[in-house]
Amino acid sequence: MTHQNEKPILTLAAGPAVDLADPDVAAIHQRIAKWQELFSAGQERYSLSGYEDLYVQGPDDLIAYDNYAEKDSRWLGFEAYRAIWEKEINGNFPGYVMYLIELDRVEVSGDLAWTACTWYGSIQTPDGEAYPAQHATHGWRRIDGVWKIAHEHLTSGVKIDGVVLEEAGQLRTPRLTSDTFTHQRAA
Repeated sequence: MTHQNEKPILTLAAGPAVDLADPDVAAIHQRIAKWQELFSAGQERYSLSGYEDLYVQGPDDLIAYDNYAEKDSRWLGFEAYRAIWEKEINGNFPGYVMYLIELDRVEVSGDLAWTACTWYGSIQTPDGEAYPAQHATHGWRRIDGVWKIAHEHLTSGVKIDGVVLEEAGQLRTPRLTSDTFTHQRAA
């Protein structure tokens, strides 16, 4: 995907149901772009440092579900989330880059919102590159004017046309046909 020291290009594709002219939707779109950038550590060691502004911070404010996790599939609080994911990503997904997010929906009602997306990653393995993917639903809460993730639900084993993408072993290109692609270099 990239040369040794080159930062990868990250793509965030907004589907036709995502109204980027709405200021709240646009703000959440920017928060997802930041989340994608932080998640794409590449050759650096993965860390949740920097995520503090993206997630609610009370000890029980964040609730996260993920069917991939080895031990638990439910966590309460950002620090529990940090403890699991730093270990998980660094141990099982070396060189991870979330190169594509397809943002299917953003719905806003007052100070609450939800988003639905699918993300596609690439990792370095002893056998070459692998391409994991997950569906993600986020619940957002606006706190002091800033949108923060209060709930995260991740599902592994993304299928398209009956094929589990991880098993297909290929880089995914955007399926959304939209003018709303944004690109950035990973930090």
